[in-house]
Amino acid sequence: MSRPKEFDPNTALDRAVGTFSEHGFAGSSTSMLLDAMGITRQSMYDTFQDKRQLYLEALRRHNAETVARSIRALTQERSPRKGLETMLLEFALGGTRCLDISSICEFGHKDEAIAGMNESTSRILSAAVERIAADARDAGEIGGSLAPRVIARYLLSFGAGLKVAARAGTSAAELRELVAFGMQRLG
Repeated sequence: MSRPKEFDPNTALDRAVGTFSEHGFAGSSTSMLLDAMGITRQSMYDTFQDKRQLYLEALRRHNAETVARSIRALTQERSPRKGLETMLLEFALGGTRCLDISSICEFGHKDEAIAGMNESTSRILSAAVERIAADARDAGEIGGSLAPRVIARYLLSFGAGLKVAARAGTSAAELRELVAFGMQRLG
């Protein structure tokens, strides 16, 4: 009979997301992860199998949370254009935990599992942004000649840049200015 866990796996995983976001996969040693997670080596292996599986689970969680926050931001506003802006502000001001961006920079398409997770997340988020962009265009809130697919690609690429700028220490005021500038480009 196995012993009950002496730690909360969700809390440990959340702490692993933070460590991997800050240091990347290669830069996060097992001992660094164990210290951050507050667990023993055996607990990590019993719960997450190994460092790679822990990373995949951390990325899965981070991406799911990112999509949920982004869709909430997109849909909480009455105006579709305002929803797009709110999503960009969430990207810019939502904190410096951007495991999705760091995983792309570290692995690109070299790792099928990681690339697949990131591509799936991108498809889901792109579809949501494209729908809201179409609503904004149909409501006359953004330029009528802009294709919603192109708008979605632009906003998500811009949003990735905002995440990197935030992580690099760009002030909240400057990030807000960038978001306002980016929204002006939509007409």
